[in-house]
Amino acid sequence: MVLLKIVMLSLTLVLSTVQARPHFIDCQSDSDCASVTTCCVLSQQRFALPSCAHLLDEGAPCRPGNAPFNTTLTYLSGDSVEFNNVWRDICPCSFGLECSRESGTCEWPSFTIDNHLDKAQWEED
Repeated sequence: MVLLKIVMLSLTLVLSTVQARPHFIDCQSDSDCASVTTCCVLSQQRFALPSCAHLLDEGAPCRPGNAPFNTTLTYLSGDSVEFNNVWRDICPCSFGLECSRESGTCEWPSFTIDNHLDKAQWEED
């Protein structure tokens, strides 16, 4: 009888530490989203609910320096949820685009190629 109680208590402790994601949480990281063109976004509001959103297209407003972060939030239901590599408010720019610090929009990166030859290279030996 005592052994049965110990087994039941141990089982209860194990089950309480391994909880499924609460039904109201869409994602806990980018990998929970259905597509590689989406990311997991968490707003800065109190008791914010994360959601999968699309990566930003060319010309879309973006947040320069936006980087994924990790956090743990506790909701009114008592559920504590750990988030890994989620984005604050908006997704980053789509693949190949970058968030311009000047315009705050997603743009194709500009490459400057300096093909200037100095005078010494033109002079004959």
